Amino acid sequence: MLLIDKVRFAEKSGALGLVVGPESRVVAQIDKTQRGRIPVVILDDLETKRLKKQLNEATLSGSVIRIAFEYVDFEPQYTLRLQVIILSLCGYGN
Repeated sequence: MLLIDKVRFAEKSGALGLVVGPESRVVAQIDKTQRGRIPVVILDDLETKRLKKQLNEATLSGSVIRIAFEYVDFEPQYTLRLQVIILSLCGYGN
């Protein structure tokens, strides 16, 4: 499925944005002539691995994940830093 198709599906599903990665596989699919109505956040390879690991840990432990984005650079590319916090039912997880 192409990136623009994923964006359109996410839009129709009511998503606020779409997080995709790793960048090395996604960057070739970027078509600046076709834009969606929601932002697309592209994670680099390292952040993609981190997010996958934390999602797997949360799934195994039955935790809830809270994701916070922090703008770290206000240049035109709008670099985002991804922070993932895993909350378990018994307290806070790592």
